[in-house]
Parts: sequence; structure tokens; C-alpha cells
Amino acid sequence: MSEHWERMRRILSASGPPGEGIEFSAPARPDDYWYPSLRVEEELTPYGTCLIRGLQIPRSHVHGNTPLEWFLASGGEGRAILGQDPRLGEIEPSSLLFLDLETTGLGGAGTYAFLVGVAFFSSNCFHIRQYLMRDYSEERALLYSLQHLLERGGGLVSYNGKMFDLPLLSDRFLLNRMPNPLAGLPHLDLLPSARRLWKGCSASCSLVNLEQDLLGLRRRGDVPSELIPGLYFRYLQHRKTSLLEPVFSHNVHDLLSLIALKARACRAVEKPEAWSLASGGELYGLGRIFEAQGRREHSLFCYQMSLRQGLPPHLRYEARRRLSLLLKRSGDRTRAAQIWESTVGEGGLGFDPFFYEELAKHKEHQEKDFQGAIAIVEQALEHLSRRAATSYRDLVWVQRFRHRLGRLRHKARGERWR
Repeated sequence: MSEHWERMRRILSASGPPGEGIEFSAPARPDDYWYPSLRVEEELTPYGTCLIRGLQIPRSHVHGNTPLEWFLASGGEGRAILGQDPRLGEIEPSSLLFLDLETTGLGGAGTYAFLVGVAFFSSNCFHIRQYLMRDYSEERALLYSLQHLLERGGGLVSYNGKMFDLPLLSDRFLLNRMPNPLAGLPHLDLLPSARRLWKGCSASCSLVNLEQDLLGLRRRGDVPSELIPGLYFRYLQHRKTSLLEPVFSHNVHDLLSLIALKARACRAVEKPEAWSLASGGELYGLGRIFEAQGRREHSLFCYQMSLRQGLPPHLRYEARRRLSLLLKRSGDRTRAAQIWESTVGEGGLGFDPFFYEELAKHKEHQEKDFQGAIAIVEQALEHLSRRAATSYRDLVWVQRFRHRLGRLRHKARGERWR
């Protein structure tokens, strides 16, 4: 049984006083230095009361290796590119709301958002408001209070919010017969951009992994996400708010990491040539983003720099492939051929039929070197024959190379091909 599930078992099976069985390697609230700003209040609504916790984080705060001020310095171009929505580029940074939910499960009609965290910038500092549903009867009051804040925002930033947070909240507004303030609001879900940008920098694009690998931040005493529903049910049983302190802290860290990662991503997209923290993997991801946007010069620059910085073998293949195809489409076939030839001649990378095919096509059609093209195709077929297990894809490659080899031999003899 994994450590996390073992901890879940201890929490849910504890029969002693409230909180017994909950163990953390460090204090459950590792961010005490900003907690003097904590304000807890009950807000009265037409549907009853809900609890709201407010925190203020100074704009000078550095989260890991990333100053939160970078968020304010970024322009709208980065947001529009990352979110693939031009409306995001027209929003002032102070109008953006960062959203993160803590829920009673992973989805479905019976799943509630018992804690909604929202961060925004105002009055020269970052504000975090956490809306807590102390009982199921307080859901309408929570949604009513949250609705007023969301209506004042110009856009949303989330992490996997498109698939989880926004549909869940929208369903809760609908089930409570309340207007949905999320409808039509410009939304930047950072997860798809993170996968494009940082897939080569981290083993996983989970928020916690990116914190460690990109922000240089390791949480101490943090409660794993899968334990949070159990803590809330334990709280409902014993009505001890102290049981939720690890959840409040977890939510704050999620929001701060979301701000930092958004700031880092926008800074990289807007000024890739001046991005000093970029690794080879991040530069490769930037190249992919620019290529999808049709910004050829930017993508060429990023792919070239990523190869100079160094990439793992599978990403080196991809970066060389993408770079060579960009050069080929722009008419620079000579430089593209140099990439194909160097890759074919480099044994350390392994074998990729793409480079052999492109080099053979170049020798056949551009250089009219039929014998050279024949040699490349024969090398490719030899590599494919040595594969331990032949996949369908390999069989397709074999058929293509054999067809090309037959045509090249006819051309080399000066004969017409069919």
C-alpha cells in the first residue's frame, strides 16, 4: 500500500479525539510568516452565512525562484498565446482571478466544492480569499458570495479548470438555480500550456511536480490531494476547524504556484531570447508553441537553442525533426539536409526512419545522387531488419523504403520507373 493511501487509512479509521491519526513531517501550516494578515469572517447572504478567510501576500514575495511581480510585468500577448484566446490579451493583470477548488470527490452530481480559493492583485498586494462551506446547507451562501467576486473579474486562470473546476462550479450554480458568473468569462487553463511548454522538463505536469522541477520549491508538511476529501468528512464529523488547516495551506500554495507558473510562462513566451532561466526542454516547448502560432522565426530560434542547451534523446529527435521541417518549408534545404545527415551519422541517438527517408529524398531530388540515396535506404532497411519485434509501423516503413529502393535502382541505371 502506498504511503499516501496508508495515511488515508489512518485518518479515516482513527477513533480517538479529532485529528488523531493525522501525521505530518512538518507543521501543517508552513507559511506562518504571512499569516499575521489572516482575517476570518462570516459573510451574511440572503441564503445564510458562509465563512471567508482572507490573506494578503506582499507583491515582493518570491515563490521558489519566481518573483510574483513577474505576473504584473507580463503583457497580454503571453496570455493570448497560451490561452489561444485574443480576449485574454485585452485584460488588465489586476482583473484576472486565479481559481482553485478543494472538493469532496472527483466529479459527479454528488461532488461539492467545499473550499473555493480565489487570488487576485489589488492595492499593491496579492489577495487570497477562501470560501468555506462548513456544512452542505451553506452551499448557496458560498455560491452567492463567490458570485459577486467572479462578476467583478475580467478573466480566469486555473490549472485543469476547463475539465474540472469550471464544469463543477457551473453545475453547482445550475443545481442551486443561480446565475452562472463563469459563462462567457475568458479563461486561461494553464495545464495544456504546461504540457506543451514543460513536458520535457518534468516527469509529470502535475502542479506539485512543476513546483519542484521549475520553481525549485518543495512543500513541507503538505497534505496530498487525495487525502483532502477525507479530512473534510472528518471535519464534518467533529466540527473542529483545526482539522482543515492543512487544506487551507494546501489551497494557498496551489494558488501561489499557479500565479508563479503563469508569470513564468508568459515571460518566456513574450521574450524567449531574453529568458535566462530556460532549460533545453523549456526552449523546445516554446518552439512548439510558436510553431503552432505560425511564428516561424521564433520557433526556429527556440529549437536551435534547445539543441545547444542539451535535450534527452527522445526530445533531441523531436527538436531536430521539427527544426529540419521548418527549414525545409522555408526553402533552406541545405541546412535541413545537414540535420538529417548528422542524425543519420550519429549512432548514439539510435534509429529513426524519418531522417533516413528525408535524407534519401534530398539526395534523389536535390543532389541527383542516386547511389548516395540507395546507400541511405539500404542502411534504413538494415536497421529495420535488426529490430527485435516488428510493429505495424515498422512494416509500413519497410514497404516505403523497398518501394523507394526499386525506383532509385531504376534511376541509377538510367531506366524509366514504370
